[in-house]
Amino acid sequence: MINCLLILQFFWLIFYFIRIFFMIYSSNALKEQITCILPWGYRKKARIKV
Repeated sequence: MINCLLILQFFWLIFYFIRIFFMIYSSNALKEQITCILPWGYRKKARIKV
């Protein structure tokens, strides 16, 4: 039998990582990194927006 507490702990861990991911995703530093990785045409558009 699978322990119910173990399942809850597992789901909490997933939720925690998703929350961290969205925190990083919403930060400006990552947006700048993404614009650097993306092609030139999109990079110019992103720079005009910001």
